[in-house]
Amino acid sequence: MPKNVLVIEDDLANILLMRKILMDEDINVDVVSDAISAWEKLKTNRYDLFVVDLNLPFGKNGFEFLSRLRSLDEYKSVPVIAITAYIGIFTREDCLAKGFDYYFSKPFDIESFVKTVKKFLNKK
Repeated sequence: MPKNVLVIEDDLANILLMRKILMDEDINVDVVSDAISAWEKLKTNRYDLFVVDLNLPFGKNGFEFLSRLRSLDEYKSVPVIAITAYIGIFTREDCLAKGFDYYFSKPFDIESFVKTVKKFLNKK
């Protein structure tokens, strides 16, 4: 059964890239550009993994999304991967300490990204 991934990203180039590389791996991908839209998706879909940009529009960042997501029983242990272009502001250590399962800085290595996503999806 295909796995479902929700990508929360507001940069069109990154959206197109992640959608293509994940779909090429037979992974179902939904993409939204902000946390508000992500909550709407969660009302009707179940996800096996999240890829979350840390700098999101409308005042909700990736850390806030993660905190709220982890408050839901069904998502307490679902893997969440952080991605960011703000390397000096959001460090790997900060992200892991706050509960993200993995961290990628942009631009990221595609092969490493795919390998990491598949590793987390195969744990389920």
